[in-house]
Amino acid sequence: MRIGYFVWEYPPRIIGGLGTYAENICPAILNLGHDISVFTVNDGTLRTREILNGIDINRPMLVDGSNILPLFLTEDLKRWGTGIKLFNDVLIYNILSATKLVNELIKKEGYNFDMICAHDWLSAMAGTMIKQETGLPFVFHLHSTEWGRSLDGGSETVLHIEKTAAEVADRIITVRYPMEEDLIRHGFDPDKTKVCWNDIRVDKYDPKRLAPEDITGLRSRYGVGPE
Repeated sequence: MRIGYFVWEYPPRIIGGLGTYAENICPAILNLGHDISVFTVNDGTLRTREILNGIDINRPMLVDGSNILPLFLTEDLKRWGTGIKLFNDVLIYNILSATKLVNELIKKEGYNFDMICAHDWLSAMAGTMIKQETGLPFVFHLHSTEWGRSLDGGSETVLHIEKTAAEVADRIITVRYPMEEDLIRHGFDPDKTKVCWNDIRVDKYDPKRLAPEDITGLRSRYGVGPE
């Protein structure tokens, strides 16, 4: 398959767990024989398109419209204060990425995509727009939720983006069974919500790779006893 893959962070721009996940899973997808085009954020210093380790990386350059966005935003988003710059970047990244896949890669360059995958609300708008524009199968991958991050509060706008993407998606993937139950409890379709645990590099984290004295020294530095 050829997969359009939308993720907020990707090497060399890694902020947290999502970037680490993408750094590991995308080469694994490639090694299974699939082609993958990643759409991620450009911090202004990276190439807008390049091939890295066989993966097509697309990073649209952003512009700052945060000074005019409040004219069009909900009261919920206006309360973000300086955080409005984040929403600006998310919005423009999603629009530019969706536009590039549909108009440049598919219509101009003749790419034939088999499916698209978007991770969390940060990329959900792109997945939603491409699904509506092309009809391609859309997988919405949720690593966390707005109500989970904010203890059943949070931004109404982000909640709406998550739920709209979930309604449009053909499949919803989450990373653990308690979260699957939580999604269903919040109205997500149980028939298209599935669990797929994050992969683990067992070779990288195999304790047998370390000498016993190294393990003892590490445990000692953290005050962990023999038992």
